[in-house]
Order: sequence, then structure tokens, then C-alpha cells
Amino acid sequence: MKGIIRSQPPKVLVIYTDELAFGATYKPEENLLLIRSPLINHPKYNLTTVFVHELNGGSQQENEAAELAYAISQDIQESYGVNPEYIRIETQLGPGGRNRGSTILLKAVSVSSGEILRIYLEKSTHGTAEVERSIRASRLGLGPKVIYVRGNTIVEYYAGKDTDLRQRGPQLTSQEQQIVGMRLAEKLDLVFDMTNPDQSGKVADPEH
Repeated sequence: MKGIIRSQPPKVLVIYTDELAFGATYKPEENLLLIRSPLINHPKYNLTTVFVHELNGGSQQENEAAELAYAISQDIQESYGVNPEYIRIETQLGPGGRNRGSTILLKAVSVSSGEILRIYLEKSTHGTAEVERSIRASRLGLGPKVIYVRGNTIVEYYAGKDTDLRQRGPQLTSQEQQIVGMRLAEKLDLVFDMTNPDQSGKVADPEH
């Protein structure tokens, strides 16, 4: 953590309310972390990265950078078993989307070998609805895995420039097209289950 020295872990106070408002804030003079209850189990936020952001003790930009670095290091550790201390993050300008501005590529690189372990794409969305669609597609396996969300910005696995079905479709064999169609049908069934309440009035959760 950057700017705050603590002799003990902070106290955590949960404020029960229906409003997200500030979400979470840290009071260093009291070593107290305030969290509003809607933030807990919120689909857009990882509570651990929220802790990292608030307890980092730097500027807003520094706290966001620490939060993103943590999310990437955890993903790499879970995927490859690599200690986060042995990776570095390199950035470069990413491809421009059809309806958005520039994007950023984040490369997780092994310090010892120089090998690129994974590439992530940081991009701005058009609002909350697009963020929620990306998260849902990620969970269903319909889109790239989303590892981090900040406002209307998401960071997801970078699949490369040539993965758009509209570009690859004509190149697929009839058998490959049939397989793609079957998989899309399976995913659409899951989307239908998630967006249509069952008889109990609850929305199905594919993770449970």
C-alpha cells in the first residue's frame, strides 16, 4: 500500500441503505473503512479490489492503478500459479472499435523470461447497460472474460483482432458453422433462463 502506515487492520463499518452513493470510503484518522451495503455482492464490483483501492492511500489515479494491478495479478496467479511479484504490466495503444475511441492493451509479462502471459483490453463503454451485458456475456462464456470494472470502463481478455464472427464466418467450413450455431443456441438458452423468472419469481443464476 502506498501512503498510509497502519499498526493494525482497519475496522469495517457497513452502512445498510438502498443507495449505493459513495460505495466505500476510508477514514485514515480513525483507521475506519465505511462500506454501503449495496456494494457487497454487487455484480459490477469485486469487494477485494474495492479494499485495495480505498486502502492504497494515494491519489484517485494511483488508487485505480493499484486496483487494476491487483485484479490482473490475481488473474495471472489463478491461471498460471505465478507469484504477482514476478510479473510486470506493459501498456500500448490498442485497436480502435467501430463505435468507440482508442483502447489500451495491457500485457502481463514474466519478469524472468520476458514471456507475455496474457493480454488484456481496457476499453470505455457507452454506459451501465453495456457494462452489464459484458459482465453477463463473460459469465456465460459468450464474450471475453471481464476481470475489472471501473465506472463505464472494463478490462477483459484480449482475443485478438481476427475473432469477430462477421469477419471469420465466411471462412468457416459447413461443419464449423454448424458447431458454432449449436453453441450459440446453448448460450441463448442460458440467457433466456437468466432473463425470464421461473415460477417462484426468481431469476435463474448459471453459477448456482
